[in-house]
Amino acid sequence: MKIKFFLLATLFPFIFFGQQLEYSQLEKFPNFNLGFTSGLPLPIQFNRTNVFGPTVNLECQVKGYAVTNYNCAVYTSIGPGVITPVIDTLEQTVFYPNYWMSSSNMMYGFALCGADFNFSDNGNIESYLFYGMCPETSSEFSYDENNLIESFQSTEGTGVSYQQHNFDFAWSDNNQRCEVIKNNTVISSFQSDSLGNSTFQFDSLGKLINYYNISDYSTFNSGGPGQLNNGYVRVDTINFQYDVNGKISNAHMKQYYNYLSGSSNPDSLIIYNSNVIDMNLDYHWVEEFKVELTFDVIGDNDQNPNLFDTFDGSNCLNEQLVSKIIYDVDSSQYITSAMHLDSNFTTFNSYVYHFCDEDTVLYGCQDITACNYDSVANYTGSVLGLSPSSQGPCIYTQDYVDCDGNCYFDSDEDGVCDELESSGCQDETACNYHNLAGTEDDGSCIYPEIYYDCSGVCINDADNDLVCDELEVPGCIDESACNYNSEATDEGDCNYPEMYYDCQGNCINDIDNDEECDEVDYDDGIGIDEISEDTPTLIKMIDVLGREQKEHKIGTLLFYIYDNGKVEKNIIH
Repeated sequence: MKIKFFLLATLFPFIFFGQQLEYSQLEKFPNFNLGFTSGLPLPIQFNRTNVFGPTVNLECQVKGYAVTNYNCAVYTSIGPGVITPVIDTLEQTVFYPNYWMSSSNMMYGFALCGADFNFSDNGNIESYLFYGMCPETSSEFSYDENNLIESFQSTEGTGVSYQQHNFDFAWSDNNQRCEVIKNNTVISSFQSDSLGNSTFQFDSLGKLINYYNISDYSTFNSGGPGQLNNGYVRVDTINFQYDVNGKISNAHMKQYYNYLSGSSNPDSLIIYNSNVIDMNLDYHWVEEFKVELTFDVIGDNDQNPNLFDTFDGSNCLNEQLVSKIIYDVDSSQYITSAMHLDSNFTTFNSYVYHFCDEDTVLYGCQDITACNYDSVANYTGSVLGLSPSSQGPCIYTQDYVDCDGNCYFDSDEDGVCDELESSGCQDETACNYHNLAGTEDDGSCIYPEIYYDCSGVCINDADNDLVCDELEVPGCIDESACNYNSEATDEGDCNYPEMYYDCQGNCINDIDNDEECDEVDYDDGIGIDEISEDTPTLIKMIDVLGREQKEHKIGTLLFYIYDNGKVEKNIIH
């Protein structure tokens, strides 16, 4: 058996407007719109257990519902110079999943809001919480031993916006009559939402036969003395009839809109105008589990009872008016699917609920031309939930590639399709690399010299002498030293010859070639007078070509020129 579930469908206006708490979905009977609280199916007729709070068969959970909008007008594009958006007409299917966290806890999401429902072991709703971008609202339910509701409490907001609403349900006449008594505690400025108690009348089998409620949508004295009020008082009455099989056959609904003058107050209402919606809802059972619902306006009034925008809450821009609804129901007369028809009896909206494991939605692509076509899939379309998404499951080939992502044409087998190839420097280490250069390296890369960056500056230059650390040559940079290095860039130690000797350890002056320098050789045959004379000083050494030399290397012939004009030929062996 399908799930038995009824949701408080009229909590939606309270959540978003904070001015009315409607504790029965009859405030908007019949409910045609697929709004925020449409995550679970409604009964086709009401009784003592489903008119106030949801009842669930936890062994057959509803997994969600799919909505299909036909001839749905949507914005498709707005281009440069386009004043009026392009509008396409299409068929749009969206699946709204329910997330069962456990057998008694369900989460449901729509747009920027979410809902968390908890149920008792026998399937009665115990509490729910609305959260997200919508005002946070929590509610709790309590029941008696007959599973009839005893009380309902709803809390909205925090701080100055905090509002709590308490409802007691008084049962009498062997549980055939229920009066809802409200005790509202007002913390901030708030429109009164009830001038009288609601009354529900049931037959001996528990079916609802009469409903009566007064709701106030006014703000008393808001317009000043003698001024018309912005609001009105609405009176709802509905009478239900059933056939010999116990199925609903007719509902007669009246809604009185009594507009108030500005001098009205809760104890004295001054009505200056009234409008009435008066119509019959006829239920024609074409099969045991299929019924057609049609509408018949009674009397002459300016209210159109068919002004129901069935695309409310969808992406469709065009409104459609309901002329007839065809329902499929289960054995407990809960709606399993519905089709909304316009005045031409054309289906423009349909939705179907999915129950239990045997009715689980099998996501997949049903388009045989798509890459991920699935022959066993039974659902293709957008999926909405706590995180809305409009991405469908079908995947198609992209330009130049097949379903596996491989190029149709790739002559160089580099994974880039020939149609997308382009050239340029692609080496990230090159000075002229650019990430948009292309997909083929054309050999145009320019690289810096080793140890330098692309600006010609040393990467490492600890002493800031413009010579890269890796190119530094340590050594003596004094040209008069024996170990002078003309290629040295980094100053090092210098070695100098002993006095009277050259860098090879040879005497600069040794006239008798006895390896004793003349300056210290006193037995070389030079007289005392000669010794007393000034010792000549070596000015320079030149080779046979007249080039000056700084050192006398072994095996070379050099000419020593002294300051007294003496020239001496020397060969070092």
